[in-house]
Amino acid sequence: MKILILLFLLCSLLFTQAQTKTGSNDLFYSITIGAGIGRSPDFELSKIGIGGIIDFSLQKNKSLATIGYRGTGEFQFLAPSSPAVTMTSIDLLYGRWLTDKKVSVSINTGIGLVGSLRRGQLLYVEPGLFGAAHYEKLRSFTIGLPISLKTMRSISKHVAIGLESYVNINTINTFYGLNLCLTFKKYKF
Repeated sequence: MKILILLFLLCSLLFTQAQTKTGSNDLFYSITIGAGIGRSPDFELSKIGIGGIIDFSLQKNKSLATIGYRGTGEFQFLAPSSPAVTMTSIDLLYGRWLTDKKVSVSINTGIGLVGSLRRGQLLYVEPGLFGAAHYEKLRSFTIGLPISLKTMRSISKHVAIGLESYVNINTINTFYGLNLCLTFKKYKF
């Protein structure tokens, strides 16, 4: 926990130091939500899962500080296994963004607390054609390196739509995905 607090303070210092004397000194925030596809090596062979994102970002000049939640989970339709394999992370990110009047691109990296839910030993299988298989739950946590790249197109003054690609490199299982995102942006703090 002390490392996360120290890292947050370091990111805050970098965010403050990265500001230039020229340009706008206004501080803006944005909230991004999204859903899409994701993948983790723990998923059954050739299965793609579902992914999601929610983030809160502070922007000043070309610097961006973000706290966010990203995850991907196994998509199961018929005869599901319980628990579904999931990989999630709570991320503290710092990055830069480029923009013109309608399109903006941002890249962020930082540190994330990664959680994993995997299957252990088989406990029992429900009877029937679509009976679910129940397994022991294996939970684990580690620190990861999240990287996020967003490309957004403004559809109004305060709303943008776009794509986010992300990866989280960690010691449990690296996971990655692509999300369709909606951003509510540029409100002065």
